[in-house]
Amino acid sequence: MSSLDRSDAIRPPEGIPDQGVAWHYGDPHREQRTLIEGRATVDLSNRGVVTITGADRINWLHTLTSQHVENLQSGESALALILSPNGHVEHELHIVDDGTTAWLIVEPGTPKTAIPGVFACGDVMDHVYRQAVTAAGTGCMAALDAERFLAERDFAKLQEAAE
Repeated sequence: MSSLDRSDAIRPPEGIPDQGVAWHYGDPHREQRTLIEGRATVDLSNRGVVTITGADRINWLHTLTSQHVENLQSGESALALILSPNGHVEHELHIVDDGTTAWLIVEPGTPKTAIPGVFACGDVMDHVYRQAVTAAGTGCMAALDAERFLAERDFAKLQEAAE
């Protein structure tokens, strides 16, 4: 049973990436309060997940975002923004950390993540099929997006900044 099977489910408008799941159930304000109280869940089954491991994962994410996520504790989550040099929002990033892994929510149907230059592929973004063909196909999509990302920027400056 999906969240759209409920009779009170409201579908998202066309163009919103959350097609396939309920947008809300008729009273978004009450639903939000229920979520804040910890008495509800959100259907994110249409989304993919990117995992980042390593001791410096939170500090690395902190350097990319506008929020202070460096103090994110195990079991906590955060919403962060990645801004352009002019201060415009380029990406919204949902982070959940379990103490050893940071989990990033990925837009459905695309290898793009909320972090510029980080692309998901294979089992990371396809939790249904998890097949080699899917991994190869989405790997090609991610490689093409990564190539386009680097072409739009001065790659020498990116290498210099990384060193």
